[in-house]
Amino acid sequence: MTFGIKQLVGIAAYRSGDHEVRKGWFGTKQPLFGADWGPWANYAWAVAAGSHFAHILEFGVALLCYMLLYHDGAWLEEAKEWQVNWVARSYFALQLGPHPQLSRQGADCHDVGDQHWINGNLPLGEGASAELLPIANPMSVHPQYKRHRKSWGINAIGSMVVEVEAEDGTCGAGVSIGGEAGCYIVENHLSRFCEGQDPRNIELMWDQMFRATINYGRKGLPVQALSAVDLALWDLLGKLRREPVYMLLGGATKAILPMYTTCSRPDIGKKLGFVGCKIPCPYGPADGPEGMRKNVEYCQQARELVGEGFPLMLDCYMALTVPYSITLARRLAEPDLHFTWMEEFLPPDEYDGYEEVRKAVGNTGLMLTTGEHEYTRFGFKQLIDRKAAHILQPDITWLGGITEARRVMALAAANDVLVVPHGSSIYSYHLQFAFVNAPLGEFINLSADSCEIKPYFGGLFPDEPLPKDGKITLEQINKPGFGCTLKKDGLRRPYARSPEASATNRALNLAAEKAQADAKPVMPLVGSYMPGLDANRHKRKNPL
Repeated sequence: MTFGIKQLVGIAAYRSGDHEVRKGWFGTKQPLFGADWGPWANYAWAVAAGSHFAHILEFGVALLCYMLLYHDGAWLEEAKEWQVNWVARSYFALQLGPHPQLSRQGADCHDVGDQHWINGNLPLGEGASAELLPIANPMSVHPQYKRHRKSWGINAIGSMVVEVEAEDGTCGAGVSIGGEAGCYIVENHLSRFCEGQDPRNIELMWDQMFRATINYGRKGLPVQALSAVDLALWDLLGKLRREPVYMLLGGATKAILPMYTTCSRPDIGKKLGFVGCKIPCPYGPADGPEGMRKNVEYCQQARELVGEGFPLMLDCYMALTVPYSITLARRLAEPDLHFTWMEEFLPPDEYDGYEEVRKAVGNTGLMLTTGEHEYTRFGFKQLIDRKAAHILQPDITWLGGITEARRVMALAAANDVLVVPHGSSIYSYHLQFAFVNAPLGEFINLSADSCEIKPYFGGLFPDEPLPKDGKITLEQINKPGFGCTLKKDGLRRPYARSPEASATNRALNLAAEKAQADAKPVMPLVGSYMPGLDANRHKRKNPL
């Protein structure tokens, strides 16, 4: 539960017992009190001392409220979890700020410190004299938002975790972006389709959740929430059957998964053993010829750092136009740069534009990719039918989970299209090991300077497998479910429901299952039958 006072001074009660203070207008979250208060004392006071007077006042009020509410040292605890056949529980993942001692938690790889490379700090040049370039994005056309991506709220929604609990206490976990809004959808809408169901009926639950959200969903937040539920169900099913998810999908098609890295330091990526590196595109059309010159200069620097032949890719994050994309693609394909692919250069709904760019430069040797922000098989079918991309890049935590990803994989395979999922860590790994047409994995380097390997989901899964020597091995994911343990520290459940509400959902689903089993079968096809017409009026005339 959450105190209303949070909206005033930033104090909230979290499942783990940790509390936070927000650093004034910047909204940077840091633990205020908890098990490890000692190392935080000096930092907390430094935040206040180094702030504007308004920030100091806010900090003082927050501290006073804490002393009044928790002077006895007791932590606020949620009611005990209940046991019904299936219980869907959604949590909002607390996104931790840029303090160097903290591990970021959650699925939102953009919820990082201001100086993190992924926020728009790409080094052009060497050492202290290096110029830091922005990262092109859809908001680059607006001057006040073009410098850093967090300025326009790329991290505004935050992460969500869904946990599904079986009657015997076994739990599965799914992660996506969705924050409190996603948690509301899970608790108050999607839960009715899961509680009381047989966990093996994942296809049924997916179809019901998708159809029930069509009026406000189809893409975006509702499908992300659905994805988290779906992933939790697959995790649970694997644990109940004591098999890894890739085995449930048909078994392994490869012994290792080669990995490339997305980063700002391709030289470091190469040293870490990755088989290729992807860098962001700094500028878009609004920056004119100078922006294009800087783009080329940044790509030239990357090529010089890694040498000839090492695979390099460019991520344009929905920032370009058709003419700009064609010009940039032709330059990337030149022998001095010889990039491997150019990624997501147009907004995701620009299907005509992707088709036009593919026709213009699709035969230069530079591959064209997209799909990170596409949803469900219906969106990917558009891309496939138009032959808009050489490679599709669904995010498994966004497009609809494993259930929908299987359909996209099959659709792509039938059209000779490769699939290289966006990030997604464990959720991508299991899918890719199970399908032949997914030959390469992505690891997004989320260390602040892009120089070391850190978990994609931060502290959510302490045992999250990490690539080593440029690969993920089958042995690393050969555990039941997705093979990871959810750490609930720093998580809270914002829309907890009563045990009675969950029991009601269970009873309804069990009753529906029995009613369907007892129902009289019906022919589901109508054909040309049109009841109510005058049969005599539609008789054929006797030709004789």
